[in-house]
Amino acid sequence: MSSRLERFSEESICNEVYSKPKNRMIMMSDHLNATGLSPEESRKLKSRSERDDEKTIIRCLKELYSCKPSEASYEMYAENATFHDPLTIATPLSTIKSQFNGMPKMFSSSTIDKFEVLESPPSLPTPPGPDQFTVINQDITYYRDGSKLKTLNSLITLERDPKGKVIRHTEEWSHDKVTDKSDGFIGQLNEWRKKAAAEVIAKLVPEEPPKDKQS
Repeated sequence: MSSRLERFSEESICNEVYSKPKNRMIMMSDHLNATGLSPEESRKLKSRSERDDEKTIIRCLKELYSCKPSEASYEMYAENATFHDPLTIATPLSTIKSQFNGMPKMFSSSTIDKFEVLESPPSLPTPPGPDQFTVINQDITYYRDGSKLKTLNSLITLERDPKGKVIRHTEEWSHDKVTDKSDGFIGQLNEWRKKAAAEVIAKLVPEEPPKDKQS
């Protein structure tokens, strides 16, 4: 199973991440991202201090993106949560776990070079009750066997339910919009591909975090 995962990781994921970013930026630069802003606008959002109700979320995110997932790293999510990035659309929580638990199998380590909590723009909906969104700008550098592979900038937009649990986690590389069926025929094809990729990973990677990578 490990050899199958390695082939899937290197050919299907690493090539997508490291070989096509320029084309992706050209295709998606005119679309609004999850904050309701263009990439140029969301890059100008000001940073702010984290709120008390965000401390658990931020701890969980840093553990997941450091390739050191533990069971506690997933306590920020609701059971019906959805994770959407340029490669996958994963739901429910059990499938999300497989996405992040598979990261240490692809990368020996990662470092968080920048992590900024941003002010929520007025383009985000503001339902009654507690603040529903957390927006983050981050730079992550990934390594394999001690060698640097790539530094990725991404916009993280988290939507929470009234209980404070994350129900939607959107990761957009270089702040460029991730596509889905709302973007027409090509978006529909992309959504199908992303869901299929998430299902493949879920079959290959267990829900339990790798013990040797837990912090």
